[in-house]
Amino acid sequence: MNTLSFSELCCLFCCPPLPGSIASKLAFLPPETSYEVKCDDNSPTKFKLVLNEKADWQFGDQEKEFFEIFYSRSNRGNKIACIFVRCAANARFTILFSHGNAVDLGQMTSFFNIILYGQSIGTVPTVDLASRYEVGAVVLHSPLMSGMRVAFPATKRTWFFDAFP
Repeated sequence: MNTLSFSELCCLFCCPPLPGSIASKLAFLPPETSYEVKCDDNSPTKFKLVLNEKADWQFGDQEKEFFEIFYSRSNRGNKIACIFVRCAANARFTILFSHGNAVDLGQMTSFFNIILYGQSIGTVPTVDLASRYEVGAVVLHSPLMSGMRVAFPATKRTWFFDAFP
């Protein structure tokens, strides 16, 4: 976002000129996918993760055996792919990781045993959940900064339409 043309700026801030719309345009730009979720050959109700060449996978295929892949539905009916990684059978805590541009929800254990971890845009649902429920801990990794201050670093003033002042 270092150089934006006049038409791109107009489209960003004027079509429509609502703070939520502007924030969505700045924040929700999904990257190219690096994986697919496919039905397991052995069971049609189970899913497996298939990585492509864009994936930055640093482990072997054996580690993927610890993944439980499933789908959840949002309040609006959107289908969300979720991955539950069980590292130990009797783990005391669960980390709920909301990565940038997505939210992973899992209510598989008591909220007191859940550590919320949010990165980038994932800090928004992390802070929202932490404000509504008592959880074990909250970790914010590179939380959001004002979109205006990212696009225009010399901005000294907080504008009324800035969704993340």
